[in-house]
Parts: sequence; structure tokens; C-alpha cells
Amino acid sequence: MGDDAFRKEVSKLQMLEQSFQNTVNRRVQAQEDKEEIQSALDNLKSSEEAYQIIANILIKKDKDELVENLNQKLQKVDSRIKALKKNESMLKEKISAIREDALSRVKNNESGN
Repeated sequence: MGDDAFRKEVSKLQMLEQSFQNTVNRRVQAQEDKEEIQSALDNLKSSEEAYQIIANILIKKDKDELVENLNQKLQKVDSRIKALKKNESMLKEKISAIREDALSRVKNNESGN
């Protein structure tokens, strides 16, 4: 493997690793969002009245409507988490393949010298 090809592989590997880390960070944020939504739903269950903050104003809302909205948000977050996990898995496989390929090439070059 020539120096240019090796540099390109290293650069590609670095980009994939950065993309993987960004995906992990987004998934962690989505999981935190999910926990926050779930906490709000749990609090609503034990509450008689429901309020929502809109533009820094606390507004009384229909409890059933808020629960429905939160459940919809929860479904969207679950879908996002699932997609991010799938993307993580794909990136992890690509990273592993590139690393294995690079290591085998290095070993072949060492044994060939």
C-alpha cells in the first residue's frame, strides 16, 4: 500500500470514527430526551391538573391531550434511537473492516520485507 493510499485509509477511518462518536452523542441525547418525556408522563399520571410551558408562560392544558402529545413524542424519540443504533452498528462494522484491512496490509508488508 502506497503512502497516499494509506493516508486516505487513515483519513477515512478518522472520519468514520468521528461520525460514529457524533452518532453515539446524538443517541445519548435522544435517550435523555426519552427519560425526560417518560418522567413527565409518570408525573401526569399522579396529577389532577396538567400544565404546559409555552414561551415561558405556564398554561393549563387538558391532561389527556398532553398525555397524547407526550406519547407521540416518545414514539418519535424511540424511532430516532432505533435509527441511531442501526447507524452506530453500521459505522462500527465499517470501522472494524478498515482497521482489519489496514492491519493485514501492515502485516503483509512486514512479512514481505
